[in-house]
Amino acid sequence: MPRQYVDVVEHIDAPAEAVFDRINELGRFNDWNPFPTMDPTTVTSNEGPTSGVGSVFLYEGKRLGKGRMEITGTERPSRLNVAMTFWTPKPSTSDVVFSITPAAAGGVDVHWIVSGEVNVRTWIMGKLFLDKMLANTFLTGLGTLKTLVESEIA
Repeated sequence: MPRQYVDVVEHIDAPAEAVFDRINELGRFNDWNPFPTMDPTTVTSNEGPTSGVGSVFLYEGKRLGKGRMEITGTERPSRLNVAMTFWTPKPSTSDVVFSITPAAAGGVDVHWIVSGEVNVRTWIMGKLFLDKMLANTFLTGLGTLKTLVESEIA
C-alpha cells in the first residue's frame, strides 16, 4: 500500500521547552487545533492525563468524522509521537510526529508530520489536492500555536 506523507514547518520564537509543553498538553489542543473551524458540529473530549504519554483527544463531527489522537511517546523538548485513529468516515490510522528543533537565528522550527498507509485512490487524491489541503490546515494550526506560545512567553 502507498503511504501518504505531509510535513509542514513553522518557526516559533520561543524556547523548545515552551513549545513542547504546549503541544504535549492535549487537554488544551483545541486552543490551536485548526480542524473544528472546518466543521462547527465537532464535539471534542479528553481521556487519561491532560498531557504526556497516554493523553487522549477524541473528536466527532458531521464533516470531520470520528477519531482519536493519543500521545504514544515523547522526548522532551524535541519530539512527540501521536497515534491517530479514524473510525469514520473511513477507518484508518496515521502516525503523527511533532518535531521541535533549535533554529540558527534563535527560537525553534516545529514540524507537524503525518504519515500513514492509504489505498491507491486516496494516495492519488492526496497527490492531486488532499496533501496540499492538509498542509494548509496544519500550517494554520501551527500559526495559531506560534501566536499562543510567543504571547505566553512575552
